[in-house]
Amino acid sequence: MVEMLHSIRFPDTWQLELDTLNGDDSSDDELDPELEALLGIAGENVEYVPIPGRADQVANLIWDTVELANSLELNVDIERTDSFVLFRFYDALGVYLYEHKDFFGKMFLVCDDVSITSSRDAPSPMPGNHLILSFYINTHTAARS
Repeated sequence: MVEMLHSIRFPDTWQLELDTLNGDDSSDDELDPELEALLGIAGENVEYVPIPGRADQVANLIWDTVELANSLELNVDIERTDSFVLFRFYDALGVYLYEHKDFFGKMFLVCDDVSITSSRDAPSPMPGNHLILSFYINTHTAARS
């Protein structure tokens, strides 16, 4: 399950085009029925156990990210799944310098995974060629019950 917690957009800087993520051709997204059944079995009886201390860390990161995004007019998505929270920044590489380097340095230290991709290589709701910086912080571990 993926839940969008925040999606911050500034249309003066970018034109939001969700069609790039939600294309009309859904045939690419369909799974083979056998594979879908196998994935369903693999997901059964999974319990997500909270990682101690992560809820407070995530709440602080969300608060700081929303404040920074609004003050700098950054386009950001924050999504939650059963096991992690994802912070996705669109074309924000220029703001890593100067006084905001501490915020992004904290993200690199606190988060469990980070990826930098190009919109040419990954779907993006923002038009044009740009970089996408994604931070993942694990909130729960999966355990079979």
